[in-house]
Amino acid sequence: MKKTALFFAVMLACLSTMAQVFNSDKYRMFNVPDNHYPIFGMSLSPDQKELLVSGWGGRLFMLDVQTPGTDKFLWKNLSISGFKFGAKPVFSADGKYVLMVETVQWTSFWTLIKVKPRKCIVLESATGNVVFSRDGVLSASFVNGTTQIAVTEDDKIRFYDFLTGEKLHKIEVDDVEVLAISNDGKTIAASYDPEKKEFKQLESVGGNRGELKNAKKAKRLVAFYDVATGQRIATSSDEVDIVIYMEFAPDDSQVIYAVRSKGKEGGTKQLAQFGMGRINSPSGEIDRNFFHYSNDAFLDFSVSPDQKLFAFVDDPGAFGFKKRVLIYDYNNMDNRQGMFGYQGKLFNPNLYSPCFALRTDTSLVYLSNGNKVIEWDYKKLPEYLLYTEPTTPDAVSDTAVSTLNRELKTGKLAEFIAKSNIHGLFIFDITLHKKGEVATVFTQSDEKTDIRSQNLLKDYIRQMRFDVKMPKDQRVKFRYTFDIE
Repeated sequence: MKKTALFFAVMLACLSTMAQVFNSDKYRMFNVPDNHYPIFGMSLSPDQKELLVSGWGGRLFMLDVQTPGTDKFLWKNLSISGFKFGAKPVFSADGKYVLMVETVQWTSFWTLIKVKPRKCIVLESATGNVVFSRDGVLSASFVNGTTQIAVTEDDKIRFYDFLTGEKLHKIEVDDVEVLAISNDGKTIAASYDPEKKEFKQLESVGGNRGELKNAKKAKRLVAFYDVATGQRIATSSDEVDIVIYMEFAPDDSQVIYAVRSKGKEGGTKQLAQFGMGRINSPSGEIDRNFFHYSNDAFLDFSVSPDQKLFAFVDDPGAFGFKKRVLIYDYNNMDNRQGMFGYQGKLFNPNLYSPCFALRTDTSLVYLSNGNKVIEWDYKKLPEYLLYTEPTTPDAVSDTAVSTLNRELKTGKLAEFIAKSNIHGLFIFDITLHKKGEVATVFTQSDEKTDIRSQNLLKDYIRQMRFDVKMPKDQRVKFRYTFDIE
């Protein structure tokens, strides 16, 4: 008995030591100060000293991450309107400014969509103050070495001085949608919806009526232009799906693009697919050896500055809520360098797509998990699936969540919300006791939260009683996120 007890004591000590090393050495999770809402975008400054986090509803937070483990809060900006699903922040080459183009909800799976007009802003990275704002743009990009941005709007590529707001030159392109500017500031890549005659010239389409019909409905071409003259240099060698984002590789030799397709032949009842491809620049030749499909609608991706690594987010199943960040060899997509995954949970902030930022000075990666950030060392922990939240809640919380889902659609709760004009995203921690009565309701909020709506909703929930069988002498706590348009 003594030997057995000693054995288990030693094993527990070893496991405890291993857990401490694991949490401190290979990954850790931390909170962004004053943020209780989902994170949709993040980016590291060029000098790797600051991490900008973009959250739900235009919430922005800048953290000092010079020393891992001592994430110091620098500033926040909660005054930006719009940006419900945040944005992917892009720093200027000198690190002084940040460009953000509002993320649209690409998750409308069942209808064909074009790129939607949205808002873009430029802000000072030192203060978070907005220096330029424009609505109705489809995409935008810094022109490095200048105080200019290029945007796509109203069938043209328009250049602005973002410090003065002055309109500069433009390039006319019919049905232009998404652009990217090369890192040297000399070349533009832009996707557009071409006329039939351009599709007919493609070898993959030619005179095939079915292919031509599908191409016109759900395909695009990518053109390359000279920034200085506006002259077209080349056009992509073949059609691509609807481009939602693209950027140049660090050496400008390729353009990596994220696309949204409609499944087989662009059918209106096919589940949407998302993926990434690569085009050689400026020849326009599509790289057939580089493509990856994903179920993730926001599809964040990044190329390391030394152009050795390619990282992206993925969802192994459209309805499995499994979130992953994958790292591959940029020139060999069969050579995976790292994977970190976790399980999302219904009505929790981590149900939304993750985003990430690669450090260039170490093997650390920052990735979002709902309203939290995970710092992961992919060299020390190459493969890991983290079930931070279980996929199967206990019977009580499962029934309670189902009740709220039903009530939000057609029940008295829905009537109360409409009558009280309640709008916003609200995160409630609800505790049930006795015979399904609500014992406590705690809320997460910040300066952007509509407190009137939150308090009205909180008071209503506190009066509810759920039809559940409670464990004897126990309380059950669960989290529910109300996303009310």
